[in-house]
Amino acid sequence: MNLTKTKSMIIGSNRKLAGISSFSLSIFDTDVNSVTSFKYLGVMLSSTFTWSDHVEYISSMVNKNLGLLRRIKYYLPYNARLRFYNSLVLPIFDYADLVWGDKDNASLMKELQILQNNAAKLILDRSLQSSSTDALTVLRWLNLEERRKCHRCIYAYKCTNGQLNQSLDIVRKSDMHSYNSRNKDTIKLPKIQYNWGKQRSRYHCFKDFNELDRTVRNSASLPIFKKCLFSAFYN
Repeated sequence: MNLTKTKSMIIGSNRKLAGISSFSLSIFDTDVNSVTSFKYLGVMLSSTFTWSDHVEYISSMVNKNLGLLRRIKYYLPYNARLRFYNSLVLPIFDYADLVWGDKDNASLMKELQILQNNAAKLILDRSLQSSSTDALTVLRWLNLEERRKCHRCIYAYKCTNGQLNQSLDIVRKSDMHSYNSRNKDTIKLPKIQYNWGKQRSRYHCFKDFNELDRTVRNSASLPIFKKCLFSAFYN
C-alpha cells in the first residue's frame, strides 16, 4: 500500500456528514489524508455521491481541448476538426456515463450539453450565437442525453444476451407468466423504496431498454441492435 497516495473519505448525506465533527485515520502510525472527493478509475467520487465535482472535472478537460481547437481551427480542414472532436472530446463526455449521467441532475447535464453545442459550432466554423440544434443536425450528432440513453440500452442488451460477465438477476415477464401479452419480453425492474433508487444504473438501463420497440430489443446481434437503436433516434 502506497500511503502517500492513500486517502480516506466518509460517505453519507449532507445531514449525516454535518453531524461528524472530526475524523482521523492512521495506518502503521502514518496519518491518512481525509478528503471530500477523490478520483477513482477516472471518475470523481464525492462524499455525498453527487456528481458536481465530476462534471466540473469533465468540463475542465473539455474546455481545455476546445480552447486548443479554437486556436488552431483555421489551420484544420473540416475532417480534421471532426477527428479532433471524436478523439479528444467525445471520449471525455462518454466515459463511465452509465455511472454519473442523468442522475436527477438536469442542471449539471445542461452544462455539458452547452459544451457539446460549442464544439459543433467550432467544427462548422459558426458563431456561438447560431442555432445549436441546427449545428447538431448538420453534423448528424445525437445530443449527449440521447448518447447516454443509447449507452444504457447497449449495456442492457449485452446483459440480457449474455455478452457481459455480470451477476444481475435478469427476469423477463414471460418467465413469470405464460400470457401472450404485449410486454411479455420486457425486463422486470428491481423493486425500489425511494425515488433515488430510480437513479441506480441497473434500474435506469433496463427501464430505457424496455421503452424501446420490441423489434429493436429482439435484434439478432449487437451490430444490428446498434444500427436499429441509432436509426430510431435519428428518425
